[in-house]
Amino acid sequence: MTLDSNHPNSEIQAKLEAIYSLHTKKMDFRLDKGPYRDLLTAIGNPHLHLPPAIHVAGTNGKGSTIVFLKSLCEAAGMSVHAYTSPHLLKFNERITLNGAHISDAVLNHYLDMIETTNAGAPLTFFEYTTALAFKAFADHPADICLLETGLGGRLDCTNVIEKPMATVITSIGHDHMDWLGHDITDIAREKAGIMKAGSPCFIAPQDYDVMHVFEKKAKDVGCDLHAVKRLDDLTDLGLAGEHQKDNASVALKTLETLGHVINRAALAVAKWPARMEKISDSPEIWFDCGHNQEGAEAIAKQLKQWRTKDPDRHIHLVLALARDKDPNDFLAPLWPYIDHVTCVDLLNARNPQSAEELRIRINAQKPVKIGTIDDVFSDANDITMITGSLYLYEHVKTL
Repeated sequence: MTLDSNHPNSEIQAKLEAIYSLHTKKMDFRLDKGPYRDLLTAIGNPHLHLPPAIHVAGTNGKGSTIVFLKSLCEAAGMSVHAYTSPHLLKFNERITLNGAHISDAVLNHYLDMIETTNAGAPLTFFEYTTALAFKAFADHPADICLLETGLGGRLDCTNVIEKPMATVITSIGHDHMDWLGHDITDIAREKAGIMKAGSPCFIAPQDYDVMHVFEKKAKDVGCDLHAVKRLDDLTDLGLAGEHQKDNASVALKTLETLGHVINRAALAVAKWPARMEKISDSPEIWFDCGHNQEGAEAIAKQLKQWRTKDPDRHIHLVLALARDKDPNDFLAPLWPYIDHVTCVDLLNARNPQSAEELRIRINAQKPVKIGTIDDVFSDANDITMITGSLYLYEHVKTL
């Protein structure tokens, strides 16, 4: 069992486990035909009957951008559906119906519906659950629907919606390169695949030279392109970290251009667990789900601020990474600001890696040891940053 199927409701957990065990793990990336399209057709093509949708792709910041969008929309009195992934503690977090996580009873209903209708056809877990989310969204009225891609954009199974109200592309970086390409231009091209004719596309501030990719795609499909600049006057955000100004800026620009009423104060109440989240005050413990090079660079900016403010405090990094991540690329921007590293196990992820395996792969520039989440907090004066994977969060919340 993976953490994705772990659930406090034993009936739901059994059904989620069955999806993992009975359905294919291979991605065939066919959006025009195949079992996924057959399922959508059989349940009434719910993706064509959604509330007005904003479709969000990108490497980093998708979830945070959706949280800012949701907060702004709700402050304007709108009812909001949202689809995000992965979840932290239980599957219900992925599907927001009218502002609240889908209930166990409603989730159970749609799990049964999709399983019966699909009749054992080979789907990936994400195809299965995306069809489920689309059906739930279509059945429940709302003013707006916020959709996050799972992987990529062009061939992502959320990319069957034909006429989104708008599309958003957040920061592009190096992730899922086995699927999306090893060149940053190739990755950007895949993300740009969510652009649709007549639907404006909003591009968050970028760390790489990729605007030419987006400009060409927008011209090819016939959509208005908006390159969003960071608003540095956004000083009161509900999410910590300088990089969140980029995500808040693109959320603001998107809704302003679409003509929605904007209350910037709503940005201060936006919450998104595991994104630069303070877990404890004493000792001071933080968690961030960054797991790629760009995520580490965002974390490094925060560590630099702490180091500059109080150079005598030690900064302790607790790290777990999936086996398909390069720990040295991840640690490169962090070494100047950390004093030591503790490697911990990541055994329930899709690409598990033990603390010992991780330690061997690290070209250490500071002391590195092997430990567990429970035994790394020794000095109340230290700052501890736990990072590397969302799959650590379940353990962190028990501290």
